[in-house]
Amino acid sequence: LVAATFLESRSRVRVAPLVSMTVHCATSAVVFTALAVGTGAAKPPAGTSFWVAITWLVVLSTFGGYGLYWLILRRSGVTEVNTLMFLMAPVTAVWGALAFDEPFGPQTALGLAVGLTAVVVVHRGNASRAPRPARR
Repeated sequence: LVAATFLESRSRVRVAPLVSMTVHCATSAVVFTALAVGTGAAKPPAGTSFWVAITWLVVLSTFGGYGLYWLILRRSGVTEVNTLMFLMAPVTAVWGALAFDEPFGPQTALGLAVGLTAVVVVHRGNASRAPRPARR
């Protein structure tokens, strides 16, 4: 993801996020299918929970997360999009506490606050440096 981000930012040709996602997903599918076939683990489980998990992964992670990543990258730039990655751990901690009753103590809350503060500082700093429209 990081390598693709830097390659995208240096490219002179702008590729639509849907095209980028298609290339990355197709490449991943070929690589992981080859690995599964090579290790003899290509047959997926027949259970419903497996297919629910795959659907969740494809819809939310691939189209939601990965697609949103490329759209934000296109609109905001590398620094802004990568600072948002620091929100994954706090969101996961909140999700784990709400969905799975995992502990959410003062240290977790402090970590969440520090991460959120850092993201706000970076985004506000970049917004203040943005060029202002010319006056008429």
